[in-house]
Amino acid sequence: MVVFMLDGLEVFFPYEYIYPEQYAYIKYLKKTLDNNGHCVLEMPTGTGKTVAVFSLITSYQYDKRDDSKFIFCTRTVAEMEKSLIELKKVINYRVAIIKQRKLKKNNFVILLKHARERIDEACRKLTAGFVREKAYINKKINKLNNDKISTYSYIPDRVSDRVSDQLIEPGVYTIDDLKNICKDLKNEMKQPISVCPYFVAKKLIQEAKIVVLNYQYILDPKVSKSIFLGKDSSSRMLNVQKKDIIVFDEAHNIDSVCLEALSVNIDRNILNKASMNIKKLFKKIEMSQALNEQMLKEECNKILQQIRKEKQVKDVGDGNIPILMQDIIKKMIVPGNIRNAKHFLNLMRVVVLYLKKYINTYEVTSEGPLSFLYKCEKQTKLDTSFFRYCFDRLKMLLNTLHVINIDEYACLNVVCNFCTLLGSYVKGFILICEPYPEATGIYDPVLQFACLDSSIAMKYVLSKYKSVVLTSGTISPLELYPKLLNFETLLTASFPMSFDRKCVCPLIVTKSVDLIPLSSQYCLRNDMNVIKNYGLLLYEICKNIPDGVVGYFPSYIYMEQVISTWYEIGILGKVLEHKLIFIETKDIVATTIALHNYKKACDLGKGALFLSICRGKIAEGIDFDKHYGKCVLLFGIPYQYTLSRILKARLEFLKEVYNIKENDFLVFDAMRQASQCVGRIIRNKKDYGIMLFADVRYARNDKKSKLPPWIIKCMDMSHVNLNVSTAVDISKQFLLKMSQTYKETGQTKLSQAILNDQNVCWHLVKSVLNLDSFI
Repeated sequence: MVVFMLDGLEVFFPYEYIYPEQYAYIKYLKKTLDNNGHCVLEMPTGTGKTVAVFSLITSYQYDKRDDSKFIFCTRTVAEMEKSLIELKKVINYRVAIIKQRKLKKNNFVILLKHARERIDEACRKLTAGFVREKAYINKKINKLNNDKISTYSYIPDRVSDRVSDQLIEPGVYTIDDLKNICKDLKNEMKQPISVCPYFVAKKLIQEAKIVVLNYQYILDPKVSKSIFLGKDSSSRMLNVQKKDIIVFDEAHNIDSVCLEALSVNIDRNILNKASMNIKKLFKKIEMSQALNEQMLKEECNKILQQIRKEKQVKDVGDGNIPILMQDIIKKMIVPGNIRNAKHFLNLMRVVVLYLKKYINTYEVTSEGPLSFLYKCEKQTKLDTSFFRYCFDRLKMLLNTLHVINIDEYACLNVVCNFCTLLGSYVKGFILICEPYPEATGIYDPVLQFACLDSSIAMKYVLSKYKSVVLTSGTISPLELYPKLLNFETLLTASFPMSFDRKCVCPLIVTKSVDLIPLSSQYCLRNDMNVIKNYGLLLYEICKNIPDGVVGYFPSYIYMEQVISTWYEIGILGKVLEHKLIFIETKDIVATTIALHNYKKACDLGKGALFLSICRGKIAEGIDFDKHYGKCVLLFGIPYQYTLSRILKARLEFLKEVYNIKENDFLVFDAMRQASQCVGRIIRNKKDYGIMLFADVRYARNDKKSKLPPWIIKCMDMSHVNLNVSTAVDISKQFLLKMSQTYKETGQTKLSQAILNDQNVCWHLVKSVLNLDSFI
């Protein structure tokens, strides 16, 4: 464990040594924070990127002693849990050092916001606002006759503040930790009380210095609007202070997340169920009116109160910012035609009928939001200005009617979300109606409201946070991210890996033994010779390489076609003689079971083969370290489906607005997906693995140069244009070298003695990594 000074900052690092690439990464990151800028940084997988981020930024916060927050965003639950482990190590080490120095503790609360995107029906029965309010009122007026309340206690500010006082000690808390703490809570009478840890977490976020979140809590308007780091969106808007730091880990697909968050697909099934939802809500309103007419009147008052609060909000732009809290610049009043619940539902009924008619077509239609709204107003005689309020209006109506199972109204919710997006944006969106969306000849029309500009979702983030850091182990090529997200970076850097031994063996296989080119391009996908030679390559790899082997295909359709052909010509039977075969499917449950059995087969020593696709579940967040992945094989280049009309529209938009050529974006997107797939087998410096790029196009410089520098560094020039037999021979030689005793060298580890002298340390780092002078 080391403590060292870096340009005037004391950094607490919870391990006995630090890698040269970690030191360089921390130095670049500090430079970004000092200048209040943004950066895109890539550090090889398995070199301690997460602990480097936590060590630097938590030390930076401790040194500044201000009220800034550090938001750490990652993709999956598994990655959040791994991040939490590293965060605990960093904080515990720093606290131990401070105790040794006999310094006073700083009030410092760290919270992992590890909540789901929605509360399910069972939880909502206990925690819904109207349920808690009713229980609280009934308890006050003694109408329960001393019966126990079957809900979680209503949590007003005074209860939340008391909970916060109990969690003031420094530490890292998950939802599980909060569950245990909430069990022991007692009121003023020393009686145990039931408090929901979910709401405690939302309250504690206001005090937390570090928050670990899923991407959706920042980028998805439907999720971020409900929590917004535990603070009221309107009050937060009035006190925007650009002190906070946000880090997006595993950010290689952040532009895709931004697009998905602001896109909606509607088909006939959704519209039919939405119509049923409207009828059901009408019945609920009639029943509610019979029971309590005053309830719906109060709903109108809530709307007016919300509008008065929004009047105080300053205008924050041109209206082309996403709907992240304040991003819809609402008009002074909500149209009167949706204040009444029945009027609102009648209008939604007209909208649903119009959408049913709109998608009932046998020709592809494409138009912008303004054109669609003009046609809608012309045919329905509606004033579409109320569209932007539909999502909030439906949410308020469901709360007013005390609807617990909100999933029953998911389809109507989709339509309202579509209307809100449509009424809020003009530029960067397109509506496409496809009668045959899957190109299978089956008539199933789909209306797609697609976001084309990923910078829309990022615009709010960039304006709110002092420094935005995009980082990943496979985020190359770096140069397009600032263009796609429309922001200026202070630094962009990709760090190589320091090796004690050459643990990565990248090979580009371009041809078979009979010199037939290997490629997944469309003109060769039905070529039996290519499919057969791919199978022979797979067979030789499974025959000669022990433990786990992972293969990736560009798409499900191509994987099904190839596997079917392999089965017919007997290649799968030969592979089964050496390894069990597991296949990823579109069913998440089946894929999870297959992955579990794959790892079990590897643990038993026989080894296994897992066939997957790029952009799938296995390619994101699943590690194949140790014996689970000794070789990864890419069957072709994972280009997007180039006949997709949404992709064509986005390519045209990028070319027109950001001057990004179509081929440049397609190559960029394909190579980052390829890099992500092959990077899953290296999770630490003791791991080793073979990366086989089986496509003749990988040998071209425009493709090869887009790979991460740490992979290119390990690629010999003689390993670029190989046939199947040569690639197998090189793989066997590589495994023979890796079987020797692992010996560490001093150059790949920086000890406390070296770190004490900054100049000597930085000179050593630059020489080991071959870095240019620090900017």
